Amino acid sequence: VVKTLIEAVILVFLVMLGLALAIGSLAGVGTATLVLVLALLYRLQPYLVRAQQDLTRLFSLENGMRVVADALREAPPARIGERPFAFERELRFDAVSYGHPGAGGHVLQGVSLSIAKGGVLVVLGPSGAGKSTLANLLIRLLAPDSGRILLDGRDIAEIAPEAWLRHVALTGQDTELLEGTLLDNLRMGCEAASREDVLAALKAAGADSFVAELPQGLDTRVGDRGVRFSGGQRQRLSLARAIVGRPSILILDEASNAVDPRAERAILADIRAFLPDATFIVIAHRSEIVAMADQIVTLVDGRIAEPDARLAPAPSLVQGPPSRAAG
Repeated sequence: VVKTLIEAVILVFLVMLGLALAIGSLAGVGTATLVLVLALLYRLQPYLVRAQQDLTRLFSLENGMRVVADALREAPPARIGERPFAFERELRFDAVSYGHPGAGGHVLQGVSLSIAKGGVLVVLGPSGAGKSTLANLLIRLLAPDSGRILLDGRDIAEIAPEAWLRHVALTGQDTELLEGTLLDNLRMGCEAASREDVLAALKAAGADSFVAELPQGLDTRVGDRGVRFSGGQRQRLSLARAIVGRPSILILDEASNAVDPRAERAILADIRAFLPDATFIVIAHRSEIVAMADQIVTLVDGRIAEPDARLAPAPSLVQGPPSRAAG
């Protein structure tokens, strides 16, 4: 399809060129006028190339869109809750299992765990162990095949989706920045946030220094996918976007793996100070992050492989974070 569109664009260009030459010859138009027409046609070339690139990107999404559409058609009717969000005691997974439709087997199998309000749960495990699936269940992108996720003893499916998503935030290792200003990106999903709110979130995420050095600060255009920023900078911006609305539950899915471990610990300590009452679920590969944990769970092949471990707070988080290294 894309090749056909490209060929059509080239054909239209050649036809326009031939028409210009023919009309010029019949009308006795001078050489200077023809040159001007050709120059104008030539000026169209970058726009045609960009249109072709945009079409290529659009059609590259076709297979993924078909998969999503098929999944939506096959999905059972969603259970839409109406209760408001209220969190006073604990968040609990009660024998939760989940398997991707058509994949066979379960990604998570009988997972039971709990975390007290204001606590920090660190989930460790190798790739494919089910850590990101656990995060997707928490934001209700997925629903358990069996078992329940309970908030203060009530199934989270009973809570209105809009209310749930206002109080739960997720950020991961794959950071998406969209075309627009930096301010627009950081207020996405929290349009009521003021510039002061955004600046405070940037400071907590360790992104304030490099944003301050940008020529237009928060009004800087991000560009396509934020390519002007390094991987560590994009992750810090994503962290700031996740916390600007001051969520009650913050899920960090490998959210700072592009930042060196020392800076990562400092950033997470600052975020805890920024959100003193929030509950954190931190999904990680590397074990350095356990220093901030109240509770640790290790997932292997979709099951909890080790009992919960209790740790004392790390001295660096009590006495103040170390200085940040560049991300």
